[in-house]
Amino acid sequence: MTSRGIFLIPLVSMALISCSKHSGKDPLAKAPGKFPESTGVSVGAKEIKNWFTRSPELDGAEGVNADKAIEELHLTHSKEIIVAVIDSGVDIQHEDLKDKIWTNTKEIAGNGIDDDHNGYIDDIHGWNYLGGYDSNGNPVHIGAEQLEVTRELVKMKKKKQELEEQGLELSVKDQAYLLKLQTEVDEEVNGSKDTLKLIADRLEILKTNYDVLKDIIGVEFDKMTNAIVQELKVSTSEEQEAKNKILEVFAAGSPKDVARYHVLQGRYQDQLDFYFNEDFHPRADIVGDNPEDFLDIGYGNNDVRGLDADHGTHVAGIIGASRNNSIGIDGIAENVRIMSLRAVPNGDERDKDVALAIRYAADNGANIINMSFGKNYSPHKHKVSEALLYAQSKGVLIFHAAGNESTDRDQESRYPEKKVFNEEGEVVGKVDSFLDIGASSSFLTRELTATFTNFGQTTVDIFAPGVNLLSSIPDNQYAVFSGTSMASPSAAGVAALVWSQKPELSAIELKQLMMSKARLRHNLLVRLPSDNSQDVLFETLSITGGIADAYRMLAE
Repeated sequence: MTSRGIFLIPLVSMALISCSKHSGKDPLAKAPGKFPESTGVSVGAKEIKNWFTRSPELDGAEGVNADKAIEELHLTHSKEIIVAVIDSGVDIQHEDLKDKIWTNTKEIAGNGIDDDHNGYIDDIHGWNYLGGYDSNGNPVHIGAEQLEVTRELVKMKKKKQELEEQGLELSVKDQAYLLKLQTEVDEEVNGSKDTLKLIADRLEILKTNYDVLKDIIGVEFDKMTNAIVQELKVSTSEEQEAKNKILEVFAAGSPKDVARYHVLQGRYQDQLDFYFNEDFHPRADIVGDNPEDFLDIGYGNNDVRGLDADHGTHVAGIIGASRNNSIGIDGIAENVRIMSLRAVPNGDERDKDVALAIRYAADNGANIINMSFGKNYSPHKHKVSEALLYAQSKGVLIFHAAGNESTDRDQESRYPEKKVFNEEGEVVGKVDSFLDIGASSSFLTRELTATFTNFGQTTVDIFAPGVNLLSSIPDNQYAVFSGTSMASPSAAGVAALVWSQKPELSAIELKQLMMSKARLRHNLLVRLPSDNSQDVLFETLSITGGIADAYRMLAE
């Protein structure tokens, strides 16, 4: 989730977006950034209209069976479920969400007083951990941040310098860690520079030949696409040559339009300007806290939308957009309230913000927490573990996106995770009310698994819809996103729907019900996300081997 980590192509009032990581030889096939899966995509009409809530039996789509459950089982939704969305922010005024937003009834809006004495002033609909106030008292926000690998590199370099000033040196272990960090950052920086040059070279070829065709092509350069040029009627040899050269560029790379090249150009520049820039430190000026001090909770502001709430608003819509209001989409759950906790910037989230957001949700009545984010380094993972265990003790069910690196989570960690770590980084237990969610598509074919999704027979709990989901984005718009970021709220929405009907269940009992009632697809061969040329049994990619299914959970 990021300020600039999502790629939008406006299409009337909606956009076509994918948060999926694609494979391929072309360097531009893999999109960079906090959300490496974010790329433009064209989708079939079948997948645009609410397929994720639908039924395999009735609609032929591998959705979560929410519509069937609601319509056939005559649900009463006796319990209101509060779902905390820890994300990039939520547009709480969105037409499809404004009636589903949580309100802190213990706080008096706008009086500048911490009425409920929880450490947060005027936290009416949640909290923004990525903000502060300017000298005039107006909210200000962090947009971009470094990745954690860069922050760790800066920290280790500082430690090395301080020791050398005392005539000492890093331990062998720390020297190896510093080398690992430096190597990783250098490789990323050099790769970004090389790719930026490749993009510039391709754009130059496209622009030079566009200039030959501009009188007949009928669109501005930035709107030129492979499809438009394919259909172009030319009349001279010069025009034919220009057309051929443009099509050669589009054929050579994954982007099939100029707009996508420009977006990728910006995102690779973000890598250099923000993610791997050792001198980029926006938090000190904007937030002003000590990110290493987990007892300092007085920072941030109450603007829960923030700078760019595309990702968080999309997640919230999947869970609980108003149903049957003839607007936009139908969310999965009926009787829900969304609590917005902004903690994820364009870059890596801070462990402190994540831990405090989890505790805030638990202390303020959240039944479910959705976390559609993750990172490869977590220097304070023990603090996040403590917060997760605290939420579990409060009866909270926690959903987390498994990640979009097409990797086996049994082999590679991605934080936060259900493992409990002590201060030395050792695994000392697990969070029983935590689920990791993989992403599935609408098709009961080898394409059922998303190309980008992480998987793991002992780590990923269950799959849920995460490919080409239409949902809300800010300012009353709608967009199609893909990613485990979408799969996690799909599963969380199912849990909210079922819990509103079965309020007697504990969080762990609800998790067990979801897993025991997963929709299995026995003997179905699907593509292995880490190697699309290889087929494996779908049932081997997660603990349950199935897809979250609301109808199966309720039809007892």
